[in-house]
Amino acid sequence: MCREYVYGGTIASLIDCHSVGTALSNYYKLEGRDIGAAPEIWCVTGRLTVDYLAPTPIDKEIEVRSTIEEVGERKTRVKSRVYSDGIQTAEGEVIAIRVPDSWKNAN
Repeated sequence: MCREYVYGGTIASLIDCHSVGTALSNYYKLEGRDIGAAPEIWCVTGRLTVDYLAPTPIDKEIEVRSTIEEVGERKTRVKSRVYSDGIQTAEGEVIAIRVPDSWKNAN
């Protein structure tokens, strides 16, 4: 096990979480509402792809930058890039799916 670099699954999780959060916040913005305002908007991951470009050192600050590439009523495509010490080490794309209100209280 290499203790010098961040585990690839952690990098994928960072891309996933940051991308879905970006899509979610954009839906609030499009509706002119504060993030978290009721009724809550939920998004889930429809697809996640990750390309690892270079090792990500475990002892450096990690930065994730996301760009919304496409927005629809139900899904958003987000491209995210991971940087460590100013060097891009990974990139990914997430399709974030907006959860219908009717699914939120379903048992």
